[in-house]
Amino acid sequence: MREGDSTLDRRGFVCRLAAVALAAGAGRGPLLAAGSAAAAPRHHPDPRPGITASRVLTEAELPADDAESRRAFAIARARPALLDGLACVCSCVDTARHRSLLACYETSHPTSCPGCLDEAALAGRLAAEGRDLDEVRRAVDEAFGR
Repeated sequence: MREGDSTLDRRGFVCRLAAVALAAGAGRGPLLAAGSAAAAPRHHPDPRPGITASRVLTEAELPADDAESRRAFAIARARPALLDGLACVCSCVDTARHRSLLACYETSHPTSCPGCLDEAALAGRLAAEGRDLDEVRRAVDEAFGR
């Protein structure tokens, strides 16, 4: 996050607030009433044919002291099609018009968003276990309340 960049500060705050709300509701069942628009299943985009990690931030563009972000960005660089097939769990689809989780990693947004970091970590772990995109999507929806 750049000093003085209030857009990233607000975005980071919103992501952290969403992560706290998700954690507070963990194990309690759905936070929203069935049938409400927000309780509908998350729409995961189809990965774009030939998608690469060419726009994902490089190691040099990341904070040197942020190991968690560095691990998540490494997952994005290693598995761009997987992340391009996942909807992001934070509000960036609406606030920043990100089409997928991969789009988050083409910006510095995840360095201040626990939701983006946690989703990439989960997706990377499951992919390393041999899970396919549909299995990863189901696990993401379950883990993040959809």
